[in-house]
Amino acid sequence: MKILLLFLGLAMVARAAGRECRVLWIGNSYTAPVWQLVGETVTRSGGRLLTAEALTPGGYMWARHFGDGTTEAVKKIRTGHFNYVVLQDQSQAAFRLQNEMQTYGAKFVHEIRAAGAEPIFYCTWAGDPKSDAGRQRGPQAPITAAYWALAKEHKALFAAVGPAWEKALAAKPSLKLHADDGSHPNTAGRYLTMCVFYALLSGKSPVGLPAQPGIPAGEKKLLQQAAWEAHTEWSQQMRAAGIKLP
Repeated sequence: MKILLLFLGLAMVARAAGRECRVLWIGNSYTAPVWQLVGETVTRSGGRLLTAEALTPGGYMWARHFGDGTTEAVKKIRTGHFNYVVLQDQSQAAFRLQNEMQTYGAKFVHEIRAAGAEPIFYCTWAGDPKSDAGRQRGPQAPITAAYWALAKEHKALFAAVGPAWEKALAAKPSLKLHADDGSHPNTAGRYLTMCVFYALLSGKSPVGLPAQPGIPAGEKKLLQQAAWEAHTEWSQQMRAAGIKLP
């Protein structure tokens, strides 16, 4: 009960400060584990009330989400009064469907801006090279390049999740961020992803945030620092490209 009252109190403060923000997440099973965690953490610690909705059916690509322009995703964009729409394509699209990714990324940007919102391109991570499924989803460079090309072309926000994973794994090669399938995030991977979105949407460093249960104290700071370093570096790139940050 005390936690609920505290959350409601923070929400009232955020509303009073004019910091309420509505976010629509469009993706698949890479988005499903993180969007609620982002909303809870930004509202609790970021000084901004974040309310969110999500469309995350497994394996969905942007082409399927957009369809003929009458899908649930498009309808929500047009009627949901969102501030931001996060776009995450299928995990292998950057390697195998670049033209389709560019086409439907542009279609989504048009709809999002027509509705008065701003797009955020969610740059995902490479797979675990030690697993068969992971090797089909790597390396990181083409993933980052595909999402950054869209962000730069459309002057849209770039969530540097993949680069943050890359930094964390470089700092500690034994770190496990993937689930056993070598593709999806485990608890640490979800937390690292959340930290990147926290930095982007709140404008604050995630260093010092509470850790999720199951994350050792020593790993918590490493994950937070990797997220902040990646966000800081890509914020500089965004500003240089004329992209306005939140």
